[in-house]
Amino acid sequence: MIIRVSLFTPVIMENKENCPPGLSLHQPDDIIWRIGGQSASLPCNIAYDTNRNIDFLWFVFKQDAHHSVDLMTQQHKYSLERNSLNINSLQANDSGVYHCAALFRDVVCSGAQEIGQGTTLVVRGKSIELNTYKEIQHFLVIYHSDVTNLFAVHSLLQKNKVRVQFGAVVQELYGKRNLRSNKKNPNHSGPAQNKVRDGHIAFS
Repeated sequence: MIIRVSLFTPVIMENKENCPPGLSLHQPDDIIWRIGGQSASLPCNIAYDTNRNIDFLWFVFKQDAHHSVDLMTQQHKYSLERNSLNINSLQANDSGVYHCAALFRDVVCSGAQEIGQGTTLVVRGKSIELNTYKEIQHFLVIYHSDVTNLFAVHSLLQKNKVRVQFGAVVQELYGKRNLRSNKKNPNHSGPAQNKVRDGHIAFS
């Protein structure tokens, strides 16, 4: 069962020994080219223990912003099909690097969350004619040095920086969950410490 992320969900802390089998998530790190007005499908494949509920979300990094994809209020624009993200009526400002992520809903421990490598979507206007791959590459807006205004393309260095920042976003989600959980349970020693390691968050 796949459910939308909720910051109000209480988190059950588990020891590493009791962690469920890790998520298996695969997202191609491809570049998808489209013309304005077309649609695009961004694949994401997930395998996990179906006895566990998971939170599943898509996140996009653009040149001037990064945010989660609003699958609830923009159903005319976005839809999910077997975890793949479908985007309709593409515009130039839909260009960006899209990451899928999955997190076990009721547990915080190493291997309980996974982040995709990111698929780059480039949408160009109908009036622009690009004849070669080299010209298309030149057309891309290159990496922004300010991590808060990050638009990563296909190079390994840029993808790694996107993954680190996305991991920070997921850590923030867990931090808010843990804060609410601790308020309900004052005897709790505090939230788990976590670090981003190779696309997933390791908790100590």
